[in-house]
Amino acid sequence: MVMIGGEAVAIAPLPLSAPIKVAQAESEQDKVQRLLAQGKKSYESQDFQRAREIFGTATDIAQGSQQWKQAGLAFSFLALVEVKLGRFEGAAIALERGAAIAQKISRPARQGLQARLALGRGELALAQGEGQRAISQFQNAAQIYGATGDRVGALGAALNQAEALQSLGFYRRSLRLLLQQRSQLAVIAEQSPAVAMQGWLSLGHRLRQLGQFEEALQSLGRSQDLAREIWETSGEDSLRAEIDLSLGQTHLAIARRARLNRDGTLARTSQLNALKFLQRSAMLGRSPASKLKANLTLMEAEQFPRRQVSEGEREKFLRHWLGLRSPLEQMAPGRQSVELGLRWVRFGMDRFEGAVGRDAVVVILRRLATQAERIGDGRSQSQVLGTLGEIYSQAGRRGEARELWRRSLQLAHGANAPETAYRWHWLLGKNLAKGGDREGALVQYRRAFQLIQQLRKNLVGMSETVQFSFRDRVEPVYRELTALLLKGKPNQQELSEARQIIEALQLARLDNFFRQACLDVEPEFLDRTIDRQTDAASIYSIVLEDSVASIVKRPGASLEHFVVSVPKVKFDQTLRQLFRSFQNPALPTRYRLGLSQKVYQWLLAPVVPALEKANIKTLVMVLDGELGNIPVAALYDGDRYVIEKFNLARSPSLQLLPPSTEANTNLSVAVAGISEDAPSFIAEGLADLPFVGLELAAIGDRFPGKVLSNEKVTQGALRSEILWGRNNIIHIATHAQFSSNADQTFLLTWDRRIGVDELDLLLQPGDRRDAIELLVLSACETASGDPRASLGLTGIAIQAGARSVLGTLWQVSDASTAELMARFYDYLQGGMTKAEALSQAQRDLIKDPEFRHPFYWAPYILVGNWR
Repeated sequence: MVMIGGEAVAIAPLPLSAPIKVAQAESEQDKVQRLLAQGKKSYESQDFQRAREIFGTATDIAQGSQQWKQAGLAFSFLALVEVKLGRFEGAAIALERGAAIAQKISRPARQGLQARLALGRGELALAQGEGQRAISQFQNAAQIYGATGDRVGALGAALNQAEALQSLGFYRRSLRLLLQQRSQLAVIAEQSPAVAMQGWLSLGHRLRQLGQFEEALQSLGRSQDLAREIWETSGEDSLRAEIDLSLGQTHLAIARRARLNRDGTLARTSQLNALKFLQRSAMLGRSPASKLKANLTLMEAEQFPRRQVSEGEREKFLRHWLGLRSPLEQMAPGRQSVELGLRWVRFGMDRFEGAVGRDAVVVILRRLATQAERIGDGRSQSQVLGTLGEIYSQAGRRGEARELWRRSLQLAHGANAPETAYRWHWLLGKNLAKGGDREGALVQYRRAFQLIQQLRKNLVGMSETVQFSFRDRVEPVYRELTALLLKGKPNQQELSEARQIIEALQLARLDNFFRQACLDVEPEFLDRTIDRQTDAASIYSIVLEDSVASIVKRPGASLEHFVVSVPKVKFDQTLRQLFRSFQNPALPTRYRLGLSQKVYQWLLAPVVPALEKANIKTLVMVLDGELGNIPVAALYDGDRYVIEKFNLARSPSLQLLPPSTEANTNLSVAVAGISEDAPSFIAEGLADLPFVGLELAAIGDRFPGKVLSNEKVTQGALRSEILWGRNNIIHIATHAQFSSNADQTFLLTWDRRIGVDELDLLLQPGDRRDAIELLVLSACETASGDPRASLGLTGIAIQAGARSVLGTLWQVSDASTAELMARFYDYLQGGMTKAEALSQAQRDLIKDPEFRHPFYWAPYILVGNWR
């Protein structure tokens, strides 16, 4: 819900249900005012069917008594409700009637109504997936509000516009727009502290959704200060519980992020702060809904971060959970009661097994189903019946579960609720697959996949009850569909589809990581590139629950399919052991080679004979999951390393940027590096890089030009060199780290850390005439303990707009780096492709007794175009 002029705004249609009875003694004007107030109250409690009836009655009375302004207002609110109910045609009708009425109103009042109708059209467009049209309507509303001096209305339009930007995947533009509203709220606070308090709370909530936790805390702090002033002046504290709840949720999110980053101190501090605010919210909450939200979040926080609890703690949680049925049963029927009831159910389903928890869940679900049906909310009905289907499925009642999911799908599609429908298609597909119906399962999985693709760009903006946990609730759809396609003897179409699905998973991860798409250059399809070569092949490796599948593309040949049976748990564990063995030269050689040979047998042994027979010299690897952290170059066949048999490169996907026509001729290099104890190194606890000086000198000797070193390596200098230097290779030698977590992906200049947002601005080609041919990051590493850390390097390769990126999987000896880089550039100048030049430089180091261990030569990987 968005606050517009102190009121909630949206869109709605007709026909209407039974009229609302009104007292005969009232004037027609009073009746309409009272109905509008009642409708808003029902809307705020998410009883949309009741709100629809009330606003419908208000439109009838207002039109009958020629209260045109109030009639137009009622139609704008009615449209909002219709959107919430998924009745888009009715919303459009209500908006048309409101627009017709606006022509009967004098200019000042007409402008306010026109702004509200523009907001309604924007909400309708947003609900229909037309983000660009929504933005246009919200901008129109903002202009009208601005012209009339309505700051509150303009604020609401901006918040709506930010949501539309999110729906299109423009997360950074959305964030910038949200942050700009802080100055507006400061002015509004002087005129109306209560409105500003709500505005700061809404802004904090949106910022938390975007992962901007520090900014969210600042906004919520402002809301809290205003709430305290209002409470001290008037005793009014209606929003204090909600503010504390949002503060608790934000601190809990910070704790979870800190835990991922292995920052135990911050995780503990943030969790304690979360508990403090959530406990106070539970105590201050007056309504059953407020108490239930606070208590559910508090239970989640108290159990965090442990998944396993003692029997005594388990019993305590069970009693607390069951005790929350009381506020749940006290809530007035409406979408909010259904959503909170479902959240209560989910909490129990995830944590408590056995008859006690299941019986309690079924009782509540049946009550919620009755409520959802009575209020006419198809989305809520779908969520309730689908969840009941999950309970039946867990109990072995698979036939009943299928019928519930089919009914849930009818309701979800009828209510235009793809974020709900995808899950029932997925679960129905799982059910059919278990029953041996492969074709029926494929139909359902494909539909779930299509819906997720539609939803991918605005997952962040969804409400907490439908927001996806990406790893738990989205990724399995991709992987299970892929496994189903590769089962048995897949045909060419199924092999191609399997690659495209895993490709979509990779892109979804990147969307989730970077919050926007960033390629401005027309990509080239990898298969097309392979077909034009005579000595290159691509291998798409896919990690499934019980096997590793490889899909191979050779020049002019059909796709080939190889599968090796190995449990994913065992495969991932072996990869981690192998990764550690590469980084520790002190471990026994026999141990490392044994692990390396085992992974080789799983990944490449079935493929290599066909490749050698076809005289393939270059392998382009598209690696899935934790495979991205492993240097394929150092896999061992029992006699030689892979790098001694093939040139190697990686592609982040089935698409890549084509090389320029002068790919390896007329090379010019912009070089920057830090060898001394830079302030940023000291702040991060990182050592200096003394051999970087030799590295820069070696490159400078080969490519005369500008060299930035030590204190000259600033963000501004780098940006200027990348943007205006007209060099086709950018070589940066300084500490950098890449992670699957955007907060742990950074590069260090002399004086500061450059985070992922700034890396985007630093590396993107901007006004350059051409994309960067090659970006070299010679002292980078993947984050320790992060199984998907290579995602950060892959993402940077794409986001930089570079045709190729050369980086490292771990922090290497800078002595071996200086040696390898000198040889790499020599070979590149000699006319070799990038993959050939890197691979030959690595082979040279293997022959050097000082650097023969894979620690020194294996982590260098080329991502992108290998030519």
